[in-house]
Amino acid sequence: MDTQLDELAIGGVLIPLGSKLLRLLKARTLLKKAEHWYEIHLTTLIIMNNFEQILVDFMGFTSRHGMTPKMSSNSGPSLSEGYYHACKTILAFFHHATGGVAPLAIDWLGSPNLHAPLMTKHQVEYLRSIQEETRRQDTQLQALKEVPMYNTEMYWCHQVLLAGWKADTPHRGELLSFTERDFMVS
Repeated sequence: MDTQLDELAIGGVLIPLGSKLLRLLKARTLLKKAEHWYEIHLTTLIIMNNFEQILVDFMGFTSRHGMTPKMSSNSGPSLSEGYYHACKTILAFFHHATGGVAPLAIDWLGSPNLHAPLMTKHQVEYLRSIQEETRRQDTQLQALKEVPMYNTEMYWCHQVLLAGWKADTPHRGELLSFTERDFMVS
């Protein structure tokens, strides 16, 4: 019964909700309006964090069950490869269609009123805190470029905050070839 409830929740609620969220994110992004940047930024961060959590669960499951990636290309598309390309696509949309981290380069302390119509007081405070944290943690954030995407906190999220982000920057390590079928309980 638990599996059936999971299937109903996933198929009936989560998948349609996820599809709707991605459609709305795409529509907002393609409008290319500065007033949507904050919403797009937060949505992108949340999606990247969800991918990070999925990959942590993914690696935990495979470790607990002693699974190793199948090298057969007949078993279906690789989940890791799908997640990797989905993240890269969403990040490319964020960085290239919305101006990416441009608002994080603005001196919000020196000129907050200049951008007042675009950002609320709370949004400006958030931007200031993100600027401060990215400066403070720059060394750690830069080091994330050199580690594999599996089990690495902030691996995808930090890419939302990187100035000069490039879609063709390769990941470290292999893309594991587990498929959805590998995670089905018989």
